[in-house]
Amino acid sequence: MKTLLILLFLPLLLLAEENPFEKKLPFKEAIIEYSLAGNQKGVETLYIKDFGRQKVLYTNTNSKIISKDKEQLRVMTPKWIYSIDKNSDIANRIPNLNYLLYIRYQELTKAEQEKVLKNLKTINYLPIQGSRFKIEKNFTKINNISCNQLIQKSKKKCYGYDGSLLLKSEIKFLGFNKSKILTNIFETKVDPALFNLKDYEIKDNKIKSVQEYEKSKKIIDFLKRNINKKTIFVKTKNSHDYNQDIQEGIKALKKI
Repeated sequence: MKTLLILLFLPLLLLAEENPFEKKLPFKEAIIEYSLAGNQKGVETLYIKDFGRQKVLYTNTNSKIISKDKEQLRVMTPKWIYSIDKNSDIANRIPNLNYLLYIRYQELTKAEQEKVLKNLKTINYLPIQGSRFKIEKNFTKINNISCNQLIQKSKKKCYGYDGSLLLKSEIKFLGFNKSKILTNIFETKVDPALFNLKDYEIKDNKIKSVQEYEKSKKIIDFLKRNINKKTIFVKTKNSHDYNQDIQEGIKALKKI
């Protein structure tokens, strides 16, 4: 079995064909605005380049639970996701889950790949995080964009453009509630300086990276199964022991 070290450092040149987990947006560059409500109020601005393969998410919130404002920047590339807090010179890095999923997809047999692609179409390419969910297709329209809703536990998320753009999200859990909704899309040039990380110290978030590594295995294993188009909630029995995989991931991440 290949280790996480191999997964993370496989050159992107090997990813010549289209990544089925990375759907392109219909516009090359854009600035997208979101409004946040609930226990955390504020705004988010998403900067898009290269049809969505590169993104920067700026978040400015204030919380009823934590009495302070928070500003955060997330820089997303095809391979990595970097998180930066206001006034910090450190960019905490984890591997992009879509990258890990595609590497695992490449390791499958042709028959398994066909099954995964079929199941991705069945769930409208929505970015599932586990094996229990509900999908409501054409749930509504937001900003005149058709929205497919994904429900997982206490979270509801609505996606447009074949799962490539989050239009709305909502979480309600034990008195906590937070919602986000897209308010504007401006198709315009985006300043490339937003994606520049040369002034930051890059640090790997090893705990979350291992979690993403484990998650990629579970999602691919699930997508190799039979998913019925009429399924409301999908349940699977998982007898695989991931402890060994997790330990491999921990050892590999120490070498980065």
